[in-house]
Amino acid sequence: MQDANPQPSAATPGQPAPSLLYGLDVLSIEAPTRRQRRSFARLSQCLQSGETLEAALAHESRDIPAYFQRLLAAPVASEKLGLLTQRYIQHCQRDQDIFRQIVGSLIYPTILLAFTCGIIYFALSWAVLPFKEIFMDFGTELPWITVRLISLADAVTGSLWRLLLVLGIVVILAITAWYSLLLPGGAAGRRYAFNSIPAIGTVFRYGSLARFCDLLALFVEFAVPLPEALRLSGEGSRDSSLRSAGEQLARSAENGVPLADAAKKQPEFPPLAAHVFRWEHRQSAFAEGLEAAADVFAARTQLQSSLLRVVLEPVVFSFIAVTVGFLLIALFAPLIKLLNDLS
Repeated sequence: MQDANPQPSAATPGQPAPSLLYGLDVLSIEAPTRRQRRSFARLSQCLQSGETLEAALAHESRDIPAYFQRLLAAPVASEKLGLLTQRYIQHCQRDQDIFRQIVGSLIYPTILLAFTCGIIYFALSWAVLPFKEIFMDFGTELPWITVRLISLADAVTGSLWRLLLVLGIVVILAITAWYSLLLPGGAAGRRYAFNSIPAIGTVFRYGSLARFCDLLALFVEFAVPLPEALRLSGEGSRDSSLRSAGEQLARSAENGVPLADAAKKQPEFPPLAAHVFRWEHRQSAFAEGLEAAADVFAARTQLQSSLLRVVLEPVVFSFIAVTVGFLLIALFAPLIKLLNDLS
């Protein structure tokens, strides 16, 4: 008599493992972006139609990250596919949290500043110029602050396209200098200079370090060779300076240099990361240490994002207050002077 509830059998030669198809089905629902969800769904369909994993990944390589493709091809992945799926989803969720924290700290001051600039242009166009005609009819000598305001209104409203052209040229020259002249070290040097900016650069730096350590922990956990894991983690961090530093660490690992000593020579890695690299020969402890370091860097990202919001908002509000005060004083100073002259 046959069993009424047969268990899923192992994959026969030429067929994908049921656990792989199940993991891809989960990712087709839980992946962070719509394009990735569609790619994982198509990848599952390709495997069910008889394609090999390598051929199916080649078709969907554009939307599936290179580091996850390498993890799927790892020998340990077939034994821990459920854990791999869970860890990948956790990594994506942490990455999204870091992105939301950084954007959340910048978007409100940016919108407020852009709105203020629009109000200033509106005030210069529709308030200052009509007041200019009134002041000219009075025939009285205007205060210097009012003269400066009228000159600014004439420059902004009378030659708006010229002003935009000048600003465009300045931006193009700045971008050209940034990419060719000022920092010949390339993308890594530019990113390192950006990360050195107080407050803003620190937020992006800690976010990139959190992604790097989390990915490296994932590679170590699934027994990917360390040099390859360092290179893939650098690419997955989306930070050109960490990509270059990961390449240097990979070369050091290939030459037998301890990672802790090599990391001390890389300014991109803080002492915490260099300390964790001391456990490189103990796989389990190394992976747990990297996960703990990723948690620390993610917490620092959240803290710096909150600090950035605390710093930027008063600066923007101070700029608004000074601008509004300048407009009011410049507009009403001639009226006060006229009243004094009449009295």
